[in-house]
Amino acid sequence: MKPMYMLQSEGEIPKSCRDYLAALTCKESTKRGIVWQLETLLCFIAERGIGKFGQLTITIIEEFFKREYERRRKRSNPLCRNTVIYVRQYLSFLYRQQKIDFNPSVTLFTPAAQHKNAPVCFTEQEMQAIIFVIDRASIKGKRDYAILIIASHTGLRCCDIIDLCFEDIDWQRLEIHLNQSKTGKQINLPIDREVATALSDYILHARPETEDRHIFIRIQKPYRGMQSTGCGNNIMLAYVKKAGIHYRPFDGKRFHALRRTLASNMLAQSIPLTTISQVLGHSDMDSAKAYLSLSHSELSLCCFSLAPFLKARE
Repeated sequence: MKPMYMLQSEGEIPKSCRDYLAALTCKESTKRGIVWQLETLLCFIAERGIGKFGQLTITIIEEFFKREYERRRKRSNPLCRNTVIYVRQYLSFLYRQQKIDFNPSVTLFTPAAQHKNAPVCFTEQEMQAIIFVIDRASIKGKRDYAILIIASHTGLRCCDIIDLCFEDIDWQRLEIHLNQSKTGKQINLPIDREVATALSDYILHARPETEDRHIFIRIQKPYRGMQSTGCGNNIMLAYVKKAGIHYRPFDGKRFHALRRTLASNMLAQSIPLTTISQVLGHSDMDSAKAYLSLSHSELSLCCFSLAPFLKARE
């Protein structure tokens, strides 16, 4: 049985799910993931004839996690980390509302942290090679050049660059003002002469005539804003190949690497992590700490001397 809009069904448990979702302040994309997990949970307990809070026990929840593990064990994330996190947060909501008598923060295990590779960025030589192979005399080249220059100079995510509208650019102050689609956080960024020149060259000499307010427009008709899903990576991959840069599937050398490259360059200039976090528009400064692994000088500060442990050879 697949989840089929169980959240809209009658009963105290589905209603509590709706109340929980209404109280969330996270972004819509995150909320969609939570909705799916709650739908899956509701489907599971409905199959077992559970409709009251008093029937919802820790044993039932553990059975649900085991079922989800078996369903996903052949996938890349068999521990269902998001399932555990989202369901436990919902159960904590019920516990605070005194709907259930067990504390999920104590009785449910915490999923192990996911293994994360060190962030990947482009070297200065690779960036020069990518920019060099762009045909800046063509319509597509002017557009792609402007997109990549904005990304490499401001650290904006692809989705935010693609969604840029004319009203987001303050040409008098040379600033970009926008609400980030990922975090919902408002950010104001200065743009330098190179970014302003690339933008104006595209707008004046390459952008198709259209009433669409988005700055970046499709090359082919119908002339409208670009689709943000995957287009940045497609653009980046094309020029990475053309520049002869070695890459492998899932090696991180994609559009988002431009954001990491900017962070790496700022670290190399000894710019504080707090400033880097503000420039990148992180909602939490901890998000910027991953970029420390890109700086050998910063990593060296974490090393301990082995001198006290060395013994003279007898």
